[in-house]
Amino acid sequence: MSHETWTPTIEDAATGKAILSLADNGFDGRPAWTKGGGFRMYLRHYWRAGALDLTVDRAAGSFRFGDGPAEPLDMLSARVEAEFVRMDAEARRNPPVRPTIGPSRSTLLWRWIAIFCGVAAFFVAFVSFAFWRR
Repeated sequence: MSHETWTPTIEDAATGKAILSLADNGFDGRPAWTKGGGFRMYLRHYWRAGALDLTVDRAAGSFRFGDGPAEPLDMLSARVEAEFVRMDAEARRNPPVRPTIGPSRSTLLWRWIAIFCGVAAFFVAFVSFAFWRR
């Protein structure tokens, strides 16, 4: 297997209290520790849409998603779960437009029909001209 999925739980080493504890095992992320015991983590989920840029400031007792407002640290686990549910629902309502690469099958079919008709017309003209010259 090329990788593992895991249920991230980050605990305070001194108190044993969970800072981040998530319910399922589809998350992927690695904390980058900062001064003061905080961390920054790009967190994604394998079967839900979206990703979170999470910054935890332990000294301030807060966290934030990206450049968003600071929120209380005790809400972190619930907010991460809720945010992934929200992003997944949003992605299902507005799926990304997939670009088409090259012409569609119907366009290709019409092109082949046109080429076939052109070759057939050339062949008929050539045969007609050959018989006419006799």
